[in-house]
Amino acid sequence: MCGIFGIVTYEKGEDTLIKLKTWSHELFKLSESRGKEASGIALLQNNRLKVYKEAVRGSKLIRLKTYTDLFRSTDAFPIALIGHSRLATHGIQTKNRNNQPVSNKRGAIVHNGIIVNDKEIWNTLIRKKPRFEVDTEVMLELICQYSQNGVGIEQAISYFYSKIEGSASIAFLLKNIPDLILATNTGSIYFARTKNPKLFAFASEDYILRKFLFRNNFRAKITQLKPRYGLRVNLRKPKDNTFEISHPSTRSDNNKLNLFAVEEIPGKGVVEKGVFTIYSVINDINKLKKHKIDYERIDKLIRCTHCILPSTMPFINFNKDGVCNYCQNHKKIITKGRGELEKIAAKVRSKNGKPDCILAFSGGRDSSFGLHYLKKEMGLNPIAYTYDWGMVTDLARRNQARLVGKLGVEHLIVSADITSKRNNIRKNILAWLNKPDLGLVPLFMAGDKQAEYYVDKVAKQVGVDLVIYCSGCELENDDFKAAHCGVRNAYPKAVLHNMSLGGKIKMASYYTLQFIKNPKYVNNSLFDTAFGFFSIYIKRHRYVYLWDYITWNEDNIVSKLKNEYGWEGDEKGKLTWRIDDGSSAFYNYIYYVVQGFTENDTFRSNQIREGDLTRNKALILVYEENKPRYEALKWYFDVIGLDGNKVLTAIDKMSKYY
Repeated sequence: MCGIFGIVTYEKGEDTLIKLKTWSHELFKLSESRGKEASGIALLQNNRLKVYKEAVRGSKLIRLKTYTDLFRSTDAFPIALIGHSRLATHGIQTKNRNNQPVSNKRGAIVHNGIIVNDKEIWNTLIRKKPRFEVDTEVMLELICQYSQNGVGIEQAISYFYSKIEGSASIAFLLKNIPDLILATNTGSIYFARTKNPKLFAFASEDYILRKFLFRNNFRAKITQLKPRYGLRVNLRKPKDNTFEISHPSTRSDNNKLNLFAVEEIPGKGVVEKGVFTIYSVINDINKLKKHKIDYERIDKLIRCTHCILPSTMPFINFNKDGVCNYCQNHKKIITKGRGELEKIAAKVRSKNGKPDCILAFSGGRDSSFGLHYLKKEMGLNPIAYTYDWGMVTDLARRNQARLVGKLGVEHLIVSADITSKRNNIRKNILAWLNKPDLGLVPLFMAGDKQAEYYVDKVAKQVGVDLVIYCSGCELENDDFKAAHCGVRNAYPKAVLHNMSLGGKIKMASYYTLQFIKNPKYVNNSLFDTAFGFFSIYIKRHRYVYLWDYITWNEDNIVSKLKNEYGWEGDEKGKLTWRIDDGSSAFYNYIYYVVQGFTENDTFRSNQIREGDLTRNKALILVYEENKPRYEALKWYFDVIGLDGNKVLTAIDKMSKYY
């Protein structure tokens, strides 16, 4: 998560300062795709490291006077800078101290990734309590503390990576080290050195650095810093040295050096407009818990005698034995087999360690297992791709960090304008509450549909043809969502864009009619909704779906993830499905209150039909799975800026299907 970048200059001259400013502007703008919630810079001049950050995107930061003033010094030559574009994970971005670079009296650091055991590490340090809420601080503290004990910086970095759980691509400057230090356990650092002018530059992605070099007409070879490697970039002369983190040099560094002083320039408190965060004091969870489900009435629903689908399922009917038409028409899921997948893999498998495929990676159980499977069992070298539209949960991000960190997989993130996305969700919910309709509930998730548009762009940028999705598991087919719009058999093979042309027309017509009846839907979110419809239903796609080839086994998947990677379930440790999607707790609450079942019921019913689950076991499972997830509901309402109590009250008053 986030984008990091930096520059080291070796040529003095009055125009170098102007050029450095221009170069930093370009890297900020290019890196913004990885995070738009905050940005910052640490600029090293002869004897001073100036650190400045604000809770705005990089393209806004570079227009602020305080930032511009950094490049007006004439008495000290700029040597290096490191920058950061933030996708907020740990720590609210509107508290500027949580943004990056993170600094102390000894230096500054920027970080791309998540450390999931930062609290445990703090307990082992001399200073037990952090100043900030961001996990990046523990890295700087640990490295500084260890390097102060007389060991070399390479050994300190090795020690740091041996202690952390998660993903970390870092760049830092310490006052006693005459080098810019880079290190990564995922490979999300690319660097290049130019001869004219004499310049070293790095970024989180090959595409970002390639674009930067092209725009400035620089000729240079781009090199990936491989997973579990570090790089020392000499600040005084064009020289660098790569080292393996697990086998660091035993040489010591001169800890008595005092190359610069650190100056933290106070932020002006500038923030993006309309920002809502999980720390917003909007919702009281106790008020949310007062909303009760009418379990007694739901329990009385007539259900299929074979599966557990109730009579409120769209287009359902029962035969004389009480068996539903979905069971009667069910066809056994037949996979193509591992051998067929191997044929596809053999055509692209990398022989030199370069990426050979892209895996769409949400951090949920399916895609997490898929990343493991491709890397460990298929011997492929995947890039993990995530489209963050503002509803990727912190839990999902932690799981993403665990997987890419342990597997040494590069993680490419495309960050949407999260503030705008969340504002769109809020506007659509408010419009929906004016005239509630189950057919339009998926409108709240329209913002994530551009994921397929951007994965195609990313594939072109990295030069990879094979894109693999871990959706498309037929057990997870939830046709009922589109059925409320009158569309039957909406998602063949459980893939959204497999919907027939007639189905797409019917769905578009249904939405158009509802928009006419309820003009409040005609708001700033309309373009985003249309873009989502285009991305998923109109744009052509050529993806490989993992579950077309191998058998889905819940117990094996969850066991593998938890035992090998420390993968987390929900806050109570019971749920493992949809925990990556922050909107799932809300839309399932709506479905359960109004129609008496959720996607959990359709999923478990499919398992029954496949012989993977008994009916009695399924009923026990969905009873627990369908209970409101109040912690997740609070998170959802807080980040989009709604009074959840009022929203749930309106839903409770809706006409029921039972």
